[in-house]
Amino acid sequence: MTRLADFKTWLWSDWGKPNFLTRAGVPRIVTNFVAFLLAPLISFALTLRFAPETDKQNIRIFVHEPLFLLAYTALYVNILADSFLEFRYNLKNLRPNERFRFIKQKWQDPFVKIFWMSLLSSMFLSLLGAFHFRHQLK
Repeated sequence: MTRLADFKTWLWSDWGKPNFLTRAGVPRIVTNFVAFLLAPLISFALTLRFAPETDKQNIRIFVHEPLFLLAYTALYVNILADSFLEFRYNLKNLRPNERFRFIKQKWQDPFVKIFWMSLLSSMFLSLLGAFHFRHQLK
């Protein structure tokens, strides 16, 4: 149960990366989540603004594809799990192959399992979403 308590404490803290807003008392999860939502919304708005009229309907179909939205959600869970593992095990200075080996050795940690399951599900849902989107265009 201490792992979950550690995660909850870490989630509502500054994640070891203080900035102006976290020093003001805003948890890092709020700023991270807002940025994670605003980036695609701004991209969508700019894409629709400058896209030709013939492609606008296809862009709307793509953006509202439920499988892509689920993949994006799973990607966010993956980013959270990766940030927590990086904070918990201090993985900042490891090269990618050393990091992979270290995470592979810590397979019994539930957050490592969440990391891998969310990564794999994000990739799988993106692939399914691409096939479904392609089918809708025909």
